[in-house]
Amino acid sequence: MEQEIDTAAFCQTLVAAGYQRTPIVEDPGSFAQRGSLIDVWAGDASEPLRIELFGDNVLEIKSFDPETRSEER
Repeated sequence: MEQEIDTAAFCQTLVAAGYQRTPIVEDPGSFAQRGSLIDVWAGDASEPLRIELFGDNVLEIKSFDPETRSEER
């Protein structure tokens, strides 16, 4: 089941929570929005998450390797 997300409000919430907006996610506590992707690396997580969107719908949330940018399988 797809969920809708207001990407602007979500990004504002991340900034208000202390996340730093960056061009690409390389460190915990950062996030990046590029086209239909939002990458978020929580401060206490071992790896970042990639939120894949289609319009305002969340299609999938996956972890990925921050060094290679490839999705974990």
